[in-house]
Amino acid sequence: MPDTVAVILAGGEGRRMGGNKPLQHLGAERLIDIAISQVRGWNIEVAVAVRYAGQVPGIDVPEICDAEFEGPLAGLAAALRWAGSLRADYLLVVPCDTPGLPSDLPARLMAAAVAASAPSFARSMGGDHPECAIWPVTAAAQVEAFAAEGGRSLTGALERCGAIAADWSGETGDPFVNLNTQADIQRFRSGRP
Repeated sequence: MPDTVAVILAGGEGRRMGGNKPLQHLGAERLIDIAISQVRGWNIEVAVAVRYAGQVPGIDVPEICDAEFEGPLAGLAAALRWAGSLRADYLLVVPCDTPGLPSDLPARLMAAAVAASAPSFARSMGGDHPECAIWPVTAAAQVEAFAAEGGRSLTGALERCGAIAADWSGETGDPFVNLNTQADIQRFRSGRP
């Protein structure tokens, strides 16, 4: 796999969750710790994108503070700059609130990205998951331009860059279940999506 680093998006406020989402627990572990463990399982260098330094205490990976604008695109822009500073070719982006990510996520996203010479994102069960994507670091300028024009969404940035979907449809269950509320956590814990 080309030189790839990863960033976990963890800057959201988590209002529906009842507070700082990365610090919420799924059983004995915090969501952020589960996400870090997943990425480390892929043997990829990892950092966490946050709104402000110290937002996610107790982690042993670098924190990357969001860019000067709002929304999830801020985390992506800051992460692409970080990946560029490490001279990485690609950036894998995953959210902190999707604990069931498939083990083949990096390989399948990378295969799609290399084949298309563009970013790739996950799709499953008819839904797109723009927060689970691989970005060529060379897309940083396009992302920054999109943000400068007022763009804030990851979907919009993917469209701007001509991204392609890597499809997990047909898998058993949805590996991209996103936890946004305490009820979501309870359902996930009990095995109900």
